Amino acid sequence: MNPDFGGINQASSVPNNTNVIHYQKGDVLLSNIRPYLRKVWAASSDGGCSADVFVFRAKSISSSFLHYIMANDTFINYVMSGAKGVKMPRGDKEQILKYIFSTPNIEEQNKISHLLHLLDERISTQNKIIGDLKKLKSAIVDKLMTPQKEWKSTKIGNVLSIGSGRDYKHLEDGNIPVYGTGGYMLSVDSYLYDGESVCIGRKGTINKPIFLKGKFWTVDTLFYTHTFRSITPRFCYYLFTTIDWLKYNEASGVPSLSKVAIENISISIPDLVTQKQICAVLDSMTDKLDIEQKSLDAYRAQKQYLLQQMFI
Repeated sequence: MNPDFGGINQASSVPNNTNVIHYQKGDVLLSNIRPYLRKVWAASSDGGCSADVFVFRAKSISSSFLHYIMANDTFINYVMSGAKGVKMPRGDKEQILKYIFSTPNIEEQNKISHLLHLLDERISTQNKIIGDLKKLKSAIVDKLMTPQKEWKSTKIGNVLSIGSGRDYKHLEDGNIPVYGTGGYMLSVDSYLYDGESVCIGRKGTINKPIFLKGKFWTVDTLFYTHTFRSITPRFCYYLFTTIDWLKYNEASGVPSLSKVAIENISISIPDLVTQKQICAVLDSMTDKLDIEQKSLDAYRAQKQYLLQQMFI
């Protein structure tokens, strides 16, 4: 089951050592491990699930209406309020069955369910649009970033300098963003660097480059780059997304990179004019993806607003 009410992925096989619980079309399934992941699904066919999934069957209300009552943050918060366990909390079945909600007549239930179903279909379509765009962008990146014979071979250390992040805890609150390997963390009153930069993890998540511009601070697990020579920061970012960073991991436990390892990676780059042309194409794809993602976020927000208003 997918998080954030995202439906399911079909299992390729059934484990031999697991009790399979039968469910029917129209049943509502709730993954009971870490309920905060919001794994709720309205069954579209008969099937089987693991014992870690609760199966709910509507009695005196519409099954689709029951689904939207459960695929709701209000319900999930209620389940978490009675969950047991710390690392892997599980919902309490008896507590869940005591959840109180109001129901309109069956005609109104169907109208509400139909409206929310239309939104779900639009969200699903939007997810497909984004998925297809990501595949297209990936193919274009592979095509445009494939070195040509006129490109110059060099090493990363020859075209840029690498700076180390620092601890930020001595700083005051402000409007300068602080970034770690997972992205934005908080804002402080001082900056480590001002300008365009490509950041790469020193420890932890080392395979997800981040492009930043303006004033920012990075923690000590995130390298930043500066003083670019014969390469634009934006082209550097796209180049970094094509590198298999885990291949340069220097630790047996938590993945780690060193400055020396990064500086010694061999790369090929075109002239600056070609770099800018390539970036113009890829940036247009990035902008399109951002627009479609904002549309998806808006549809999801609209759905959550309606759920909150309908199921107070």
